[in-house]
Amino acid sequence: MEFRTILVPTDLSENSLGAFRAAVSLARRYEGKVHAVFVLDIRADFSSLSLDFLPTIPIEEVQHASREKAKERLEEIFEREVAEDVRGDAAVREGNPFLEIVTHAQERKADLICLTTHGYSGLKHILLGSVAEKILRKAPCAVLALKVEGLRDGPP
Repeated sequence: MEFRTILVPTDLSENSLGAFRAAVSLARRYEGKVHAVFVLDIRADFSSLSLDFLPTIPIEEVQHASREKAKERLEEIFEREVAEDVRGDAAVREGNPFLEIVTHAQERKADLICLTTHGYSGLKHILLGSVAEKILRKAPCAVLALKVEGLRDGPP
C-alpha cells in the first residue's frame, strides 16, 4: 500500500503536530503530497440566547475574522511542519468538521487520513464527541489515528 496523497486534518493545536510529522515521513517515503485541512465549525446556533447586553457585531465580520485567523495559523503550521521537499497545500473549510474532512478526502482522492486523537473515553467522550471516531467509520480511505499522549517525545 502506498500513501501518495495524505490528508492531515488539524484543530490548529500543538497536539496535532504529530500527525503532520507522520504524514511528512510517509510522503517522503512514497513521494507523496500532504494536504492539511482545518474546519471552522460555524454550526453554533445562538438564536435562542438573549444577548441584548452585548454590542451588536455582524456575524459575517466575526466569521470573516475567524476564517482569516485560522488561515494564518494553518499556513504558519504548514510552513513549519511540512518540509520544503514535500509537496502539498493547506485549506480552511467551514461546516461540520467530520463531514468537511471526509468530503475533502474524497475531493483530494486521499490514500490516507493522518490525524491525532486525544483518546477520551467515558463521559468526556460522550460530552465532547469524537470527530476522529466518525472519520474512522466513514473515511473513503485508510486512517492513521495517533494518540496525543504517545507523541510527546516526537513523531512515531
